[in-house]
Amino acid sequence: MQKEQWQDGTGNYLKIALEQGENYSEKIFLYQEVKGFLPMEIRRINGKSEAIYNISGKISLRTYLEEKEFTREDIRALFFQLFDMADIVEEYLLDSEGILLDVDNLYIDRYSGEVDGIYRDADKKSFAESFGCLLETIMEKMNQQDKELVFFIYGMHKKTKEYCCTKEILRQYVTDVQEEKIETEDSPTEMEMRPMEERKGISVSDKKIIIRGCLLPGMILAAGVTLPSVLWWMGMFQKPLSGEMDWVKLIAAVVFFLGVALYGVWKTMPSQENCGKKKIVFFHKEEEEQLNVCLIPQKGREEPIPIKEFPYWFGKSIGEIRAGIFQEKGTVLIMDEESREGTFHNDKRLLPWQKIPLQDGDLLSVEGREYVVEITQAGYVI
Repeated sequence: MQKEQWQDGTGNYLKIALEQGENYSEKIFLYQEVKGFLPMEIRRINGKSEAIYNISGKISLRTYLEEKEFTREDIRALFFQLFDMADIVEEYLLDSEGILLDVDNLYIDRYSGEVDGIYRDADKKSFAESFGCLLETIMEKMNQQDKELVFFIYGMHKKTKEYCCTKEILRQYVTDVQEEKIETEDSPTEMEMRPMEERKGISVSDKKIIIRGCLLPGMILAAGVTLPSVLWWMGMFQKPLSGEMDWVKLIAAVVFFLGVALYGVWKTMPSQENCGKKKIVFFHKEEEEQLNVCLIPQKGREEPIPIKEFPYWFGKSIGEIRAGIFQEKGTVLIMDEESREGTFHNDKRLLPWQKIPLQDGDLLSVEGREYVVEITQAGYVI
């Protein structure tokens, strides 16, 4: 798209070259003023058509983002105006995909804050795709320390990548953000609201395995004591003729059943170091591939960090919002849990709560420290 901006004694103007002939949308914006869009005139010189837009008193969205430290509410107000622009063009039987949703073709009035856009049939793009590109530019300009703004932008960007994302889905997301209750500094974090077992790296399913592993020996011992009692109650230890108790047979049976029970307890009792840890594997019949993972610091003289247990958490305390490294089905993953400084994978900031696969040689930046990921094969564990 060829465009040119100039200024004269009457104001500031933007010129965009048009294709030959007028189409339906150009006639709409030429012969009437449409709310939310720049007024347009068409000039024809030497057989070529040009659209002229009056942008006096307005600045581009790019300039607005660079000049002002905007907040989440500022961006929300902007988005609602963009949704209104889409509704307006649809009332004129036009496709909202023709709105140029980018920082260089959206203009903001310096005084009223109203946003005006440009419509072009020749440059149609999916509404969600255009919105995603707009959000990526906002990511580059926003204050990364503004927690509310960062979560809002990254969450919305994630929505644009979902299958069949529409304008209404994005509008509902922005509306829901307005209605949600904002967390205070004293409210519990996502990590603190999880069960204690999961904070320690133990899932609910692993807890069940631990309980089963520790209770089975007790059940075997109880059976060893109960069976002799049942046989005695059934009269198995009475002499056939006199009916007196055969103490020899009773003692032999008790010794036999208790011996078998104690042997079973010894074989099934989890070791002390494993009981209560996530890696109890008594009931795991299938083997799972395990990888060696090591983080190599890129600055200073810090020692490499070998990761021996998963998940491995970055952070000083359990309740602190942070990032973690996981290993699932032979794949190493990184996930950011809404950390303040963000987690970067190969110089790209991760969306909160989304697990991303790691490869050998990847670059991680967590809590202001940079690491190179080293992943090697380590055989199998049962």
